[in-house]
Amino acid sequence: DDGATWNYNETGYTGSFWTGVALQDGVVLVGGLRGTIYRSIDGGKIWSVSQSSFKSSITDMLQLTDKSIVAVGLDGVTLISGDDGASFSGNQRSDRVPLTALSKSPAGAAPPVVFSASGPIS
Repeated sequence: DDGATWNYNETGYTGSFWTGVALQDGVVLVGGLRGTIYRSIDGGKIWSVSQSSFKSSITDMLQLTDKSIVAVGLDGVTLISGDDGASFSGNQRSDRVPLTALSKSPAGAAPPVVFSASGPIS
C-alpha cells in the first residue's frame, strides 16, 4: 500500500537496528549495534543471527551485482558475505575511521563507494 501501513516484526534482538537490505532473492538483512546482523529468508517471520567475528556497529549494507553483500560499520570495519548474509568475513582499517554509508560504483560491481562522516574514502 505504498507505505501507508506498517507491521512490527519481532526479531528477538533487544538492541537497535540502523540499516537493512532486501536481497534479490528475497532474503532480508538488518544490522545495527555491536555488529549484530539478523537474516530472514521468509519475509521477516523468522530471524536468525548472521555469523561474524566483528563487533563494530553496522551502519549500512548493500548487495552488489555479483550478489555478494557488503556491510560497513563504525571502527572502520568492512564485512563481505558470499552466502546471502548467513555469514560475514571482513577487515578493519588501521585508522579505524567510522564508515557510515555505501553506494554502488557506477558499474554496480565491487568495490562500492565507501563513505565516512568526512565524505567518500578509499
